Formats: sequence, C-alpha cells, structure tokens
Amino acid sequence: MSGLKSNEASAGALHVSLEELQEVEKLRNPSPNVLVGLFEAFGFTPGEATLVEELTESKLVA
Repeated sequence: MSGLKSNEASAGALHVSLEELQEVEKLRNPSPNVLVGLFEAFGFTPGEATLVEELTESKLVA
C-alpha cells in the first residue's frame, strides 16, 4: 500500500488496528473506518476506493 513496508505501517496510516486491516484483506469488505482512513491518508475519493454491487437474493443466501 503506497510504499508502506508492513501491515503494521499500513494499519497505522489508516488509523485502524492490524486485526481490522487483516479482516478487510481477508473478506474484501472494508469497514467504514478503513474507508475513511483511505480517504484521509491517501486522498482517495469514495469512487476510487469502493465498488457498489447490487444485492441479489443469491448473495443474501450465501
């Protein structure tokens, strides 16, 4: 992430815990805290850092 050398450094830059960052990486579903960190730390806009998907019935069951 932007030249940061460790997950700890990335979590620190985003102002989230290492555990929260690891959970986001695993599930690919960022929390609002991580999104705000991306916006503030790296100047991302919501459209650059997110993808909105339509929620379908099959996704609700999974």
